[in-house]
Amino acid sequence: MKQKASQRLQTVLNLAQIKEQQAAEKLSGSIRQLALSQQQEQQLIHYKHEYSQQFKNVADKAESGTVSATQLANYQRFYDSLEAAGNTQHEQVELASQQQEQARSLWQQHYARYKNMDKLVEKKRQYEANEAEKKLQREQDDRRISPQLK
Repeated sequence: MKQKASQRLQTVLNLAQIKEQQAAEKLSGSIRQLALSQQQEQQLIHYKHEYSQQFKNVADKAESGTVSATQLANYQRFYDSLEAAGNTQHEQVELASQQQEQARSLWQQHYARYKNMDKLVEKKRQYEANEAEKKLQREQDDRRISPQLK
């Protein structure tokens, strides 16, 4: 028996739905990654601010001679490494944001394809139902006319 067009298109619709779901999962993952990167960036900013306050206190003590130049240099090196880590983390946030936008765009494309295919399948089903109804009506009309001809 020949398969109806709507049944053949249903396979394509199922594939489109799978691709849309995969794209949605990728988008979800990229949203989580961006949130994590932003959280880590905020933690670094907070820690750098706290360390900056400590560094200021140490620098004040250095003026009074209670802290050595070596200790002061160590604080400065660590602060510089915090600054570099903050810059690197900011770059990670930017990259995660770009990846999220790409994932969102891809999902939107797959979602639109899926919805368009869904509409097409529904139109085909409606067309097939209308054609079946017309065929049934013709057959019934033929049965009514046939007895009258005899």
